Formats: sequence, C-alpha cells, structure tokens
Amino acid sequence: MNVAFATNDVARSELREAAKPFVTVEGRALAKALQVVNYVIERRNTYPILACARLELRGSTLRATGTDLDIEVTVEVDVNDATGAFVTCLDGRALAGIARVAGTALLRIEPISKDLVGIVVGDREAAYEVIAQHPDSFPLTSSKRGRLIERFPDGALAAGLARVSHYISTEETRYYLNGVAWQLGTTGARFVATDGHRLASYHYSGPALGGNVKCRIIPRKTVVLLERFGIGQDASMHVVEGAEDEALEIVQPGLVVRTKLIVGTYPDTDRVTPKPERPKHAISLRRAEAVAAIKRAAVMSQSNPNSVYRAAIRFFDLDGKVAIGAKHPDHGEAIAPMSCPWPVGASEFGMNSAYLLSILDQCQGDVTLEVSGSRDPLMILDEDRSMTRVLMPMRV
Repeated sequence: MNVAFATNDVARSELREAAKPFVTVEGRALAKALQVVNYVIERRNTYPILACARLELRGSTLRATGTDLDIEVTVEVDVNDATGAFVTCLDGRALAGIARVAGTALLRIEPISKDLVGIVVGDREAAYEVIAQHPDSFPLTSSKRGRLIERFPDGALAAGLARVSHYISTEETRYYLNGVAWQLGTTGARFVATDGHRLASYHYSGPALGGNVKCRIIPRKTVVLLERFGIGQDASMHVVEGAEDEALEIVQPGLVVRTKLIVGTYPDTDRVTPKPERPKHAISLRRAEAVAAIKRAAVMSQSNPNSVYRAAIRFFDLDGKVAIGAKHPDHGEAIAPMSCPWPVGASEFGMNSAYLLSILDQCQGDVTLEVSGSRDPLMILDEDRSMTRVLMPMRV
C-alpha cells in the first residue's frame, strides 16, 4: 500500500510539473525582439513597471511589449516549444542581457510564482530566478485598431522617413517641429521635416499636395524606431479608435507600434519654398568638389581651425566661376575657387556651412542650387526629383 501511494504521489507530481506553463525560445531570437522593446523603454523610470518588458504567452505565440507611455511596441518572438499560458513583467534590460549571453542556446522561461520567474539556459548551463512585477500594473493601452489609412510596401515607410528625418528640430521651444509631418491631400502625399534653418520634403504619391490636407506629426523617437526596425518591411498605418487625431498604429510583420502624435499646428512650409514661377539663377555643382571647397573655406572663419562645420560662408563670382569665401577678424580670409560657371546676373549669397554640408551629404549625385536673391531661401536639387530641400540664407 505504501508503495502504491508513493507511486501515485510521483505521478501526480509529474502531472503538476507537466501542467506548468512554460515557453522555450532561442536566446538570439529573444534578444532581437528585446532590441525593439528596450529602444522604447526609458533607461530611468520613476515606476519599476515602466522598466519592464511584458511577456505574454498564448498557445504557441509569445509577445513582448514595452512602453514609455507615449509609444507602445509589441513584438512577436519565435517560439520553439510552449505549453499553457502566462503573463509576466520582467526588467527589459536584465532579460535582454540573459538572452544575449545565451546566444543560440535555448531559454526555458517558466513562472515559479506570481513574483518570480525561472529562466534556464540550454541543458542547465545557467539558471536564473528573475523578480517579476505584477502584470496588472503594466499600462497596456486598451483602445482598438481603427481604419486603415495607407499601406507602405517593401520598406517604403522606413525609407521615406529616412529621407527627411535629418531635418527634425531638437529644440524644445517649438515642440511641433520635433517630428515629421505626414501630410495627406486629395491629390498627393508627403513627409516634411524642418528645424527652421533647413527644410526637406519627400513627395511620394500623386502629382502634388493639394485639396483637403490632413497633417499628422510623428514624434522623432517613433520616426527613428520605424527607420531602424522597418527596413525592407511592409507596413500599414491605422488610426486608433477614440483618438484619431492623437495617435497612430503602425503594423509590420511581427511588430505593432502604437504612438501618440505631436498635437500642434505644423508651419506652412510652402510659404518659404521658392515658387517655380519666381525668377531664379541656377548654379550646377559637382557634389564632391563643392564639399571639399566648403570645408577649405569654412576652416578660416573658425576660432578653432579643427572645427569646419559651423562657419558662415559666401558664394560669389570670381572671374566668371563660382568661388566660396570666408573671413575671420583675426585669421584673415579664405577663397576656394570652383570649376563651375557663375550665372550671369546672380547676386552673391551667404549660408551656414554646417547646414549646407549636412544637406549635400543626403543628396544623390551632382546638385543644382537655385537662388533668387541674397536674402531669399535657397533651393537645392539633386537627381531625386521627389525631394525638395530648402536652406535659409545667412548674412555674411
């Protein structure tokens, strides 16, 4: 009888052990998913739950979620084996460290109690007991996905944002410039970014933006997230029910990003963009030659000769050719001649060399500068006619 009771106890113990929920994933796969999650999670948080990645197992699907209260990301993790269901919240960076050192080894994640989770690496090569936060404290959004706005195939969303993201302002005083304006009209669509000195517009649909225009300002952090983790991926943009003008949901294979929008009025950038009908002079430049000449001239006007990216420079006529000059009250004057012709009737003009170099770095092939007057905005054109780049003038 004692033997029979002992056998039954062992069987019941094995059944209880088998019934425990667990999931087995490759360390490398979990680390890749947590790269996205930890990008959103802030490094310093007042509440411990905001430093956590929320893990949810349902059937054979494991999802990792992170939030900073403005952006929420959910990533699906490739699963090797799973049983049951559970929800837990673990420190995102601690979990990423475990996954990273595990590499290609398998991780078995299994809740031990409501505030403790066990993680075993491979064939017990390492074992961890990680403190868990209660999942009910995690600020998971409850709003539903709304109607589809637009689809972007084959990484078009990430590529489009990357064309203009370098022009996003970092100043907090004009907070509405701290993102990319996604403008949808009845005749076209575009992404626009400006910092007040430089402006870039990428027109990706339709003949021209017009009609009833809807503008949504996507925050800089969301833009960088989509650029970094959306390369080559299909994406669809949706409204969020109950917050159509305040939030967006972006869906990619295995990734859902829900972000708040910047609420504000984006400036009318068309007002500073030179109009096609306005008289202008065109200066055609070889991009490599222009970059070299700008750096050679700009170095003179700096008190620190090793810093060549902030100087005021001027373009002027030198014997019928374009020349770039700069002055410093203590060091003297620099002149860097170029091989391209100076247009007849054009006035000399000045600009910030750092801004011009940053724009030329984004251009494709040779460039054309279109200028109307010394105090008018400068249009910079390259081989990509879907791009419009504008640089404000500078008095020198």
